[in-house]
Amino acid sequence: MPAVTPTPLLHLPSGRVVRLAGAAPEPLPAGAGGLLGALDRGQLWLEGEGGERTSVDTLPVEDFFVLQAFASARGVQEDPAWGRPCSNCGEPLGGALCASVAWAPFLNGDLTHPELDEDFPYDEPLPLRPEEHEEPLAVVLRPATVGEARGLLEAPERLRPTGAQVRALGVVALGEERHPGRIARALQGLDEEGWAAFLDTVERAWYHPRLEAWLSCEACGARNVAPAPPRPWRQEREGGEGPPFPGFEEFSARVEAHARRVFRARGGEGVGLFVEAGPADCDDGGVPLLGAYEPPIPEDHGIPGRPPEIKIYYRTFRAMHEEDGPYDLDEELRETLEHELEHHHAFLAGDDPVDDEERAEISRELRERLGDVEVRRRSIGALRRGLGEFLYRTWPLWLIALGAALLEAWGARRG
Repeated sequence: MPAVTPTPLLHLPSGRVVRLAGAAPEPLPAGAGGLLGALDRGQLWLEGEGGERTSVDTLPVEDFFVLQAFASARGVQEDPAWGRPCSNCGEPLGGALCASVAWAPFLNGDLTHPELDEDFPYDEPLPLRPEEHEEPLAVVLRPATVGEARGLLEAPERLRPTGAQVRALGVVALGEERHPGRIARALQGLDEEGWAAFLDTVERAWYHPRLEAWLSCEACGARNVAPAPPRPWRQEREGGEGPPFPGFEEFSARVEAHARRVFRARGGEGVGLFVEAGPADCDDGGVPLLGAYEPPIPEDHGIPGRPPEIKIYYRTFRAMHEEDGPYDLDEELRETLEHELEHHHAFLAGDDPVDDEERAEISRELRERLGDVEVRRRSIGALRRGLGEFLYRTWPLWLIALGAALLEAWGARRG
């Protein structure tokens, strides 16, 4: 069956508002080339708010990738699955990537967040090596259009820096060099770290920060975040270089050593410690926890109680190492233990502002993802549903009250 559009109007990062119209085989092949081919063949076309046609070649590349992801989310294109297990429990993840993007800000024209929707700093030097490096290096980009970048969009796996590709990427300068051919040779000579930093910079320019899928694991509730659509040119890095992460027994020993010092310095007497080897509990936003505080359970009718306890989750610390590379494990353990002790002292005081702030941060993150317009819409909808349910459940009482009021009014008139 053909996939029939038009789709809803989509507000793009550049400020343009377009929709996909036409009909195409369902689904088009995944990737930028599939959508570009359908647009070139006239199976699909772009319309503005007034129905006027818009050439895809005039769109900035960042606009195009939003459009492509939206086409996948609407079923016009294949929508790839993440293909990785849950980072917390290891169970298979369901759900398609682009359909799991929060599309409300793009549909509502609510791209106003000062960080998520901030314009990319084109025409400014962006460091590929830090200033303190013996040979600091920066790159300068300009906005690239679909027409200029077609070769890379249609065959992204063929990224081999040439003068033509430098122009397609919108690279204006690399260090002091401004000639495309010499920039290409300089890019070819970058070490692995410099090349990765260059690709990161191009991806920041070409992919809007909101193009990420939140995939919730049905087994443990963890939120897994993945790029949507998948990024070209390279596979996701499988963790950083450096020593392997400690095994569970070594990790537990380090936790206990730090806990003795932290508990002694910060008043942790009587607080138990447990290192969890399995999947971590998640906060209300689905983020696997590094640690958690469990208040004491008093003895009740002969049922033994339990002292207060701090849990440390091995898998979350290991996942950080595997996904982001090595970090200062000892410092992270100390900070986590101190943080959980703050919850303990707050519990003893009868007020936990740290917990309140953590819940407020989860709410802020959700609001940022959905946008203010969508949050207000959902709040009003929930209020209406709540009022409707209240009236449905209490209508006999309202009917009785109405009858009593009518009887009272009738009696007053007779009197």
